[in-house]
Amino acid sequence: AGGGRGAGVAMMGGGTVMHCTIVGNGTANYVRRSYGGGVFMTGGRLADCDIRGNYLYSDVIEEGAGVYASGGDIVRCRLVGNMLLRGGSTSQGAGLFADGIAEVSDCLIAGNRAQMGAGKGGGLFANQKLVCRNCTIVDNTAQQGGGAKLQVRSLLYNCILQDNLSVAVDVDNNVSAQADSVFVNCLTPSPLTANATGTVTARALFADAANGDYRPKSVASPAVDAGSDADALSVVDLDGAVRKVGPVDIG
Repeated sequence: AGGGRGAGVAMMGGGTVMHCTIVGNGTANYVRRSYGGGVFMTGGRLADCDIRGNYLYSDVIEEGAGVYASGGDIVRCRLVGNMLLRGGSTSQGAGLFADGIAEVSDCLIAGNRAQMGAGKGGGLFANQKLVCRNCTIVDNTAQQGGGAKLQVRSLLYNCILQDNLSVAVDVDNNVSAQADSVFVNCLTPSPLTANATGTVTARALFADAANGDYRPKSVASPAVDAGSDADALSVVDLDGAVRKVGPVDIG
């Protein structure tokens, strides 16, 4: 698209988009805001979609190469390999830019890039309070907040944050968060904030991360049966399998 927003899909105020592949879309606007390369949504529900290889290019503002969401829910989606290409004065959320979104659950957010210029939040950027449940946020890159940049207080439950990279100096490659953000039963190789409970400080042991398979390698993975049942609200996981068979997994 020549500029603006929602090159792949635009959800203005409601509706449901399900079981779609949204690949290779982008907006380029050198002097104005460019947002929502794959999906632009102000409400509704985005479910069971593959959102991959979308991009934004702007000298001014780039927000949400994969998804820009100012409302609605994102459930069981794969946000993979989306890119903020220019890195203008405001370049945020290569995978997801959340600005008032209700909840993100059971999603894979992997291999997204916001490493140019002032890029923040390779996997996701939360500009308003975000609730994230049972998501796997891995292998993303940004100048700050390689995995996640939580600009405001956010809540993460049963999430994996691993192998993300902050190019600039950052306290943690995986997450850069406001001090009052809350992490419950999340898995990450490095310690989280003081508001973290039940943290599993370990590596997840994925089945085949090099080829994009981020499921637990086996029951030996520390993510298996290590989550909080009370905070896992979905009936099925990203693969469509029953979520709760014994204690819930992380991710």
